[in-house]
Amino acid sequence: SLPCSLCTLIKNLLDCRLPRHTRPDDAYSSLRECSADLHLILRDPEHFLFDNLDSVMEYTTATELSGTIPLRIREDVLYGREKEVNMIIETFCRVSAGKSEALFIGGYSGSGKTAVVKSVQPRVTAVGGYVISHKFDAISRGRSMSEVISIFNDLCLLIRDRNSAKELFEIVSKLIEVFGGNLSVLASLLPNIQALMPQFKIPSAAKESVDQMNFNSVCFTLQLFMRVVSSGYRPLMIFLDDLQWADGDGKCLDLIYSLLSDTAKGSCIFFVGSYRDNEINQEHAVFTLMAELDLCGVPSTTMRLAGLNECDLNAMLADSIRAFPRTTKSLSRIVYQKTNGNPYFVKAFLKSLVDRHILNYSLRERRWVWDLRRISSEDITTNVLYFLSQRMSALTESAQTALKVLSCFGIKVRKSIVSHLIATSRYPDFQAGLDEANEERLLEKSSLEYRFAHDRVREASHNIIPVDIRAQFHFDLGILLFSTTRGQELGEDAFAIADLINRGMQSPSSKLPAPNEDIADFFVLVATKALERADHVAGLSYLKLTRLFLPQDHWLNHYYLSIRLYCLLANAAYSCGRLDDANDAIQNVLKEGQSIEDKLDVYYVLVTLLMSSKRAEDAYSVCHEVLSQLDENIPASCDAQELAALLRKTNNVLNTMSDSELLGMKNMDSSDRLYSVLRFYSIMVVVAFFSKPQMMPFLTSRIVQISIAHGVCKHSVRGFVQYAAVLCSCKAMKDIPGACRIGRMAMAFAKQFNLSDPHIYYGYFGFVACHTEPLQACADMIRQGFIIGMQVGDISTAFFNAIQHIRTALIGGENLASLLKETDYYLKLTDLYAHTLPKQYLKIFRETISVLIDKGESTSSGEVMENPTTTNIANISEAAAFHKSIQSFWLGHAERCHHYTEKMLPLKNETGWLKGVIVLFYHGLNSFKLLKKSNTNRNRKISKNAITVLEAAAEHSKWNYQNKVQLLEAELLSFEGRKQQAQNSYTAAIEASRASKFIHEQGLACELAAFHYETCGNACKACDFFNQAKSCYNQWGSKMKVEFIDRQLARFQISSKSDS
Repeated sequence: SLPCSLCTLIKNLLDCRLPRHTRPDDAYSSLRECSADLHLILRDPEHFLFDNLDSVMEYTTATELSGTIPLRIREDVLYGREKEVNMIIETFCRVSAGKSEALFIGGYSGSGKTAVVKSVQPRVTAVGGYVISHKFDAISRGRSMSEVISIFNDLCLLIRDRNSAKELFEIVSKLIEVFGGNLSVLASLLPNIQALMPQFKIPSAAKESVDQMNFNSVCFTLQLFMRVVSSGYRPLMIFLDDLQWADGDGKCLDLIYSLLSDTAKGSCIFFVGSYRDNEINQEHAVFTLMAELDLCGVPSTTMRLAGLNECDLNAMLADSIRAFPRTTKSLSRIVYQKTNGNPYFVKAFLKSLVDRHILNYSLRERRWVWDLRRISSEDITTNVLYFLSQRMSALTESAQTALKVLSCFGIKVRKSIVSHLIATSRYPDFQAGLDEANEERLLEKSSLEYRFAHDRVREASHNIIPVDIRAQFHFDLGILLFSTTRGQELGEDAFAIADLINRGMQSPSSKLPAPNEDIADFFVLVATKALERADHVAGLSYLKLTRLFLPQDHWLNHYYLSIRLYCLLANAAYSCGRLDDANDAIQNVLKEGQSIEDKLDVYYVLVTLLMSSKRAEDAYSVCHEVLSQLDENIPASCDAQELAALLRKTNNVLNTMSDSELLGMKNMDSSDRLYSVLRFYSIMVVVAFFSKPQMMPFLTSRIVQISIAHGVCKHSVRGFVQYAAVLCSCKAMKDIPGACRIGRMAMAFAKQFNLSDPHIYYGYFGFVACHTEPLQACADMIRQGFIIGMQVGDISTAFFNAIQHIRTALIGGENLASLLKETDYYLKLTDLYAHTLPKQYLKIFRETISVLIDKGESTSSGEVMENPTTTNIANISEAAAFHKSIQSFWLGHAERCHHYTEKMLPLKNETGWLKGVIVLFYHGLNSFKLLKKSNTNRNRKISKNAITVLEAAAEHSKWNYQNKVQLLEAELLSFEGRKQQAQNSYTAAIEASRASKFIHEQGLACELAAFHYETCGNACKACDFFNQAKSCYNQWGSKMKVEFIDRQLARFQISSKSDS
């Protein structure tokens, strides 16, 4: 009745009395060995002391007792991986400090890569982190992108379940702050985001916004999401297993790169990727990802898991058979020689030995016994698939059928698919086969799915299907499921069915399928679902496959399906950057389409394609052609008088309508022909901005006229905004109040239609609202326009917003260090997306900000400004002159400031009104320095002209411009010797700047007031104002100006000492 372990221990002690030449190998050679065994018993008594028959009955099942008792290898213990586990934990600890990092784990299949990572996941969860994971497989590699996006969708539910109500409120508030009105785009990508805010109904994103999303916009949207939900307090661990099977074009790994290398540095991500290093070469996307992370400075670690060494393998074996490790060394040595220590191979080999009774449990001896001679003579392959195949060959036919069918779906299969298979007459014993495979532990069953116990099990199961019929097997299985489920709402199962048919047609030996309109329609549906999830690669693949199911005369007999197919194909190919494929699809529709209405969608893609290829004039011609076919008469050109008359006519109509009447205009039905007209006018306005700006008044007026007469729609909004911008810039009209009114109406329409359009933010807040609304608020909204542009895939317009944001924020007095950081962020993105023109502008801004901070001594990028090489040389030259003027003013270089201002003003275009006003302000202040040197009539006119212009601006916004008028007046009064009036104006200018939060101009007013009081001989007042100026410049972040003020204060200290 004694436990077997104690019997063994006592026997081995007694054997020590025997002569050495007759002593058994198991006899103790020292008390140290005996002590070690006793410690094992004490440490794990359940493992060593409870081996009576009752315990064995608990350990196994009655069915198993009647046959072979299975070997129970402890899955909760990792053997020989302490070093690797500690390395993962150390990496995670660094990530928890607030910096993203990557860890790559290579090794053969079965080396335990997944187990090592999973052992760490509970610790990540325990300290407040989130863990999301996905395992790729060879079957579903075409949908890698959507599968990766889906785990971020799952993250939303984790966030909901792991946070308190208060924490959730903070997260939701931050999401609303970051995404603003564009939260619907995030929700279209991650539908589970709604679970975080059930009390708040997120409106559906506009179809155009979703259609316009591409890979870049997906990356940017998830970057923003990560900055909100991940932190040192809540780090995110992303585990992607079996990266060797990630999609061929590496897009999903490019997504991971974009998250880890996010230049805003707001997220906290621990990425772990495992891969079979013996199945890929250096050209694989995994190694590309490693190299790119290294280049951008993201820390990454690489480790390799080899097989277990003999000692660790022996520990695992001894644990499994409940024996002392010293007694199993001979068995472990042979197993190691046969398996090279590969953990999964070891388990498969031991299982094979048990099945053949070479290793078995003796009920009489109450221990495991084995035949070393037979095990040593085993002639085995080094491929674990051999053992798995042998094991599967012993299963019933129904179990083998279940395994090979399930292997066609990948590593896991949804139970809904299983239900469809059971419902067919082809697999009557399918459930019984599944149950047998589950009992044999080849499958794992959960409430939602069946999953193979290991990817090698899936491979072995797939190998049951003969190679020569494997493609046909996939195809027939897909067609069977398609026929069984026809007319049902399939959800995720639709992808599984489509993938089966797809794989069945990939083999070189596959024959072209017979035309089938129903299958073609099904693939169009699946492609649409993929595109809605922003998986354009998969969508494009499905659409290309659809063409194989259409007959040669499909344009004749399946016209509407063909139109739908090729329109989607054009869009998907464009989103994937495959412009030749997109153009082929476009030309097909333009050739075969029977009406202009049927061609509109591809015409729209064509215009977008031409704009992305920098062919704005061609894009304008296409818009002109389409609108002409829609019965719109657009002149080739208009003279200034005609345009002024058109604007007056349109404005007169608008002036007769109250705000409530404008907002109450009926909505135009999307089926209305004029809806399409407005759609193309809306994009033509954007095209004209680059190719024919002189036509903007005509185009925007036409949009307004149609909307007033026939109703508004989302395509009206851009026209109303641009019309307002035209009114602001048109010298013949210059109706600022009217323009701002129309602009506000347009933004109300945008909210009404839930419109995510970066153009309207750029147009309204960049060129209209700056006349009346606080510049700081305008800067914030223009930045929102940048975010929206990046989210919906309109990268070019996003960068235009970025430039306008930095310009407006700089003029508005934003902290210079923050502004420099923001500019550097934008610059890195211009490199990432290869946009050279925005980069030229932003480099000019960066130079100015660096000069204002510390004359560029510590903040300069070190790059030499390049001469403009683009066709837009005039605008670049104007921007450069504007910035040189600003730099010279703040550096105190009066003549240089005058030179650059005089150089800029003739170049100033009408869309640069704000720049012109600001430069006139500095020009006016700078003129007083010139007047002290040369009191000429020309110099006197500069200040008076500046006051006149700024007074006009202040009539519409005292917030933005009143302080500037007062400071100019103060300087003029001081120059004229009217001291008291000048002092009152300085005080007013300082107070107005403070109230309007122009901290830099408050400092400037204090500085100039100090010089005024010094001239008046009031040193005490002068010092006081210099100190106020220093405080303001400190808040602004200008070390250069602080040092300048310190030098002025030092003069007074020296003077004071001299007087004493």
